[in-house]
Amino acid sequence: MLRAMAAMFADVKTDISTPWLLELVTHYMRLFPEDRNAIVDALNDLSHGVFVDAGAAAMWREHYLASLRLDLEHLNRDAINAARKRWREQVLADPHILYSRIGPEIVCTVPDVKVRLVAFGEDAPLRFDVNTVQEGIMRLAPRISDEEIARWMAERAKAPFADAADFRRRVALRYPQYFVWGEKQQ
Repeated sequence: MLRAMAAMFADVKTDISTPWLLELVTHYMRLFPEDRNAIVDALNDLSHGVFVDAGAAAMWREHYLASLRLDLEHLNRDAINAARKRWREQVLADPHILYSRIGPEIVCTVPDVKVRLVAFGEDAPLRFDVNTVQEGIMRLAPRISDEEIARWMAERAKAPFADAADFRRRVALRYPQYFVWGEKQQ
Protein backbone atom coordinates (compact mmCIF):
# COMPACT_ATOMS: atom_id res chain seq x y z
CA MET A 1 0.00 0.00 0.00
CA LEU A 2 2.85 2.37 0.85
CA ARG A 3 4.50 1.72 -2.52
CA ALA A 4 1.23 2.56 -4.27
CA MET A 5 0.90 5.74 -2.22
CA ALA A 6 4.46 6.78 -3.04
CA ALA A 7 3.83 6.17 -6.76
CA MET A 8 0.58 8.10 -6.58
CA PHE A 9 2.17 11.15 -4.92
CA ALA A 10 5.01 11.07 -7.44
CA ASP A 11 2.58 11.00 -10.41
CA VAL A 12 -0.34 13.17 -9.31
CA LYS A 13 -0.26 16.95 -9.04
CA THR A 14 -1.16 17.95 -5.48
CA ASP A 15 -4.56 19.64 -5.53
CA ILE A 16 -7.35 19.72 -2.97
CA SER A 17 -9.84 18.51 -5.57
CA THR A 18 -7.86 15.37 -6.47
CA PRO A 19 -9.85 12.16 -5.82
CA TRP A 20 -7.05 10.61 -3.74
CA LEU A 21 -8.77 7.33 -2.96
CA LEU A 22 -9.44 6.63 -6.63
CA GLU A 23 -5.89 7.62 -7.54
CA LEU A 24 -4.55 5.24 -4.89
CA VAL A 25 -6.67 2.35 -6.18
CA THR A 26 -5.67 2.87 -9.81
CA HIS A 27 -1.98 3.15 -8.89
CA TYR A 28 -2.24 0.03 -6.74
CA MET A 29 -3.84 -1.87 -9.63
CA ARG A 30 -0.96 -0.90 -11.92
CA LEU A 31 1.77 -1.83 -9.43
CA PHE A 32 0.18 -5.06 -8.19
CA PRO A 33 -1.85 -6.60 -11.03
CA GLU A 34 -2.16 -9.89 -9.14
CA ASP A 35 -4.18 -8.06 -6.42
CA ARG A 36 -6.50 -6.13 -8.78
CA ASN A 37 -9.63 -8.08 -7.79
CA ALA A 38 -9.01 -7.57 -4.08
CA ILE A 39 -8.40 -3.80 -4.26
CA VAL A 40 -11.36 -3.23 -6.60
CA ASP A 41 -13.66 -5.29 -4.35
CA ALA A 42 -12.43 -3.34 -1.31
CA LEU A 43 -13.17 0.01 -2.98
CA ASN A 44 -16.57 -1.10 -4.28
CA ASP A 45 -17.52 -2.48 -0.88
CA LEU A 46 -16.30 0.66 0.88
CA SER A 47 -18.13 2.96 -1.54
CA HIS A 48 -21.12 0.65 -2.09
CA GLY A 49 -20.50 0.87 -5.81
CA VAL A 50 -21.40 4.55 -6.18
CA PHE A 51 -18.27 5.27 -8.25
CA VAL A 52 -19.43 2.77 -10.86
CA ASP A 53 -23.23 2.55 -10.77
CA ALA A 54 -25.68 5.44 -10.68
CA GLY A 55 -28.34 3.18 -9.16
CA ALA A 56 -26.12 1.76 -6.41
CA ALA A 57 -27.21 4.16 -3.67
CA ALA A 58 -30.91 3.43 -4.24
CA MET A 59 -30.29 -0.32 -4.25
CA TRP A 60 -28.38 -0.18 -0.96
CA ARG A 61 -30.99 2.15 0.56
CA GLU A 62 -33.70 -0.42 -0.12
CA HIS A 63 -31.50 -3.17 1.29
CA TYR A 64 -30.83 -1.26 4.51
CA LEU A 65 -34.48 -0.31 4.97
CA ALA A 66 -35.49 -3.95 4.52
CA SER A 67 -32.86 -5.02 7.05
CA LEU A 68 -34.14 -2.46 9.57
CA ARG A 69 -37.63 -3.91 9.15
CA LEU A 70 -36.19 -7.45 9.40
CA ASP A 71 -37.85 -8.02 6.03
CA LEU A 72 -35.66 -10.88 4.78
CA GLU A 73 -37.74 -11.31 1.65
CA HIS A 74 -36.80 -7.83 0.36
CA LEU A 75 -33.09 -7.76 1.26
CA ASN A 76 -32.34 -8.33 -2.42
CA ARG A 77 -29.07 -10.17 -1.73
CA ASP A 78 -28.95 -11.81 -5.14
CA ALA A 79 -29.21 -8.46 -6.94
CA ILE A 80 -26.54 -6.96 -4.69
CA ASN A 81 -24.15 -9.85 -5.27
CA ALA A 82 -24.75 -9.65 -9.03
CA ALA A 83 -24.17 -5.88 -8.94
CA ARG A 84 -20.92 -6.29 -6.98
CA LYS A 85 -19.66 -8.76 -9.59
CA ARG A 86 -20.68 -6.39 -12.41
CA TRP A 87 -18.93 -3.45 -10.69
CA ARG A 88 -15.71 -5.44 -10.36
CA GLU A 89 -15.80 -6.45 -14.02
CA GLN A 90 -16.44 -2.86 -15.11
CA VAL A 91 -13.51 -1.46 -13.10
CA LEU A 92 -11.15 -4.23 -14.16
CA ALA A 93 -12.06 -3.61 -17.80
CA ASP A 94 -11.59 0.17 -17.48
CA PRO A 95 -10.32 1.64 -14.18
CA HIS A 96 -11.18 5.15 -15.38
CA ILE A 97 -14.86 4.35 -14.93
CA LEU A 98 -14.22 5.15 -11.25
CA TYR A 99 -13.81 8.82 -12.17
CA SER A 100 -16.90 9.03 -14.38
CA ARG A 101 -19.39 9.43 -11.53
CA ILE A 102 -17.50 12.21 -9.74
CA GLY A 103 -17.62 14.98 -12.32
CA PRO A 104 -15.66 18.21 -12.18
CA GLU A 105 -15.31 20.18 -8.97
CA ILE A 106 -17.93 22.94 -8.97
CA VAL A 107 -17.39 25.15 -5.97
CA CYS A 108 -20.41 26.77 -4.41
CA THR A 109 -20.30 29.17 -1.48
CA VAL A 110 -23.20 30.13 0.79
CA PRO A 111 -21.92 33.41 2.31
CA ASP A 112 -24.85 33.75 4.73
CA VAL A 113 -23.95 30.48 6.48
CA LYS A 114 -20.77 30.56 8.57
CA VAL A 115 -18.83 27.50 9.63
CA ARG A 116 -16.53 27.68 12.64
CA LEU A 117 -13.00 26.58 11.68
CA VAL A 118 -11.75 25.65 15.12
CA ALA A 119 -8.19 24.91 13.99
CA PHE A 120 -7.88 28.43 12.58
CA GLY A 121 -9.98 30.16 15.23
CA GLU A 122 -12.22 31.85 12.70
CA ASP A 123 -15.50 31.53 10.86
CA ALA A 124 -15.69 30.94 7.12
CA PRO A 125 -18.61 30.85 4.70
CA LEU A 126 -20.05 27.44 3.90
CA ARG A 127 -18.26 26.14 0.81
CA PHE A 128 -18.68 22.80 -0.98
CA ASP A 129 -18.51 20.97 -4.30
CA VAL A 130 -22.00 20.39 -5.76
CA ASN A 131 -20.91 17.06 -7.27
CA THR A 132 -19.76 15.53 -3.97
CA VAL A 133 -21.54 17.40 -1.16
CA GLN A 134 -23.43 15.29 1.34
CA GLU A 135 -27.13 15.74 2.04
CA GLY A 136 -26.51 17.02 5.58
CA ILE A 137 -24.39 19.88 4.23
CA MET A 138 -27.07 20.71 1.64
CA ARG A 139 -29.53 21.20 4.48
CA LEU A 140 -27.42 24.07 5.84
CA ALA A 141 -28.37 26.24 2.84
CA PRO A 142 -31.05 28.81 3.76
CA ARG A 143 -34.60 27.99 2.72
CA ILE A 144 -33.69 24.84 0.79
CA SER A 145 -36.56 22.36 0.73
CA ASP A 146 -36.58 18.58 1.00
CA GLU A 147 -37.86 18.47 -2.58
CA GLU A 148 -34.92 20.53 -3.83
CA ILE A 149 -32.45 18.30 -2.00
CA ALA A 150 -34.12 15.21 -3.43
CA ARG A 151 -33.97 16.71 -6.95
CA TRP A 152 -30.29 17.66 -6.42
CA MET A 153 -29.43 14.11 -5.35
CA ALA A 154 -31.49 12.53 -8.14
CA GLU A 155 -30.00 14.72 -10.86
CA ARG A 156 -26.47 14.12 -9.60
CA ALA A 157 -27.14 10.36 -9.53
CA LYS A 158 -28.13 10.47 -13.21
CA ALA A 159 -24.89 12.23 -14.16
CA PRO A 160 -22.48 14.62 -12.44
CA PHE A 161 -23.08 18.31 -13.06
CA ALA A 162 -20.85 19.68 -15.84
CA ASP A 163 -20.70 23.23 -14.48
CA ALA A 164 -22.67 25.78 -12.44
CA ALA A 165 -25.05 26.52 -15.33
CA ASP A 166 -25.83 22.81 -15.68
CA PHE A 167 -26.53 22.62 -11.93
CA ARG A 168 -28.83 25.68 -12.00
CA ARG A 169 -30.73 24.32 -15.02
CA ARG A 170 -31.22 20.79 -13.65
CA VAL A 171 -31.87 21.57 -9.99
CA ALA A 172 -33.70 24.93 -10.30
CA LEU A 173 -33.50 26.11 -6.69
CA ARG A 174 -36.25 28.47 -5.52
CA TYR A 175 -33.74 30.82 -3.84
CA PRO A 176 -30.61 30.77 -6.01
CA GLN A 177 -29.45 34.12 -4.62
CA TYR A 178 -28.04 32.33 -1.55
CA PHE A 179 -25.49 30.49 -3.72
CA VAL A 180 -22.32 32.06 -5.12
CA TRP A 181 -20.34 30.18 -7.73
CA GLY A 182 -16.57 30.37 -7.51
CA GLU A 183 -13.17 28.98 -8.13
CA LYS A 184 -11.61 25.73 -6.96
CA GLN A 185 -11.26 25.42 -3.21
CA GLN A 186 -7.83 26.35 -1.83
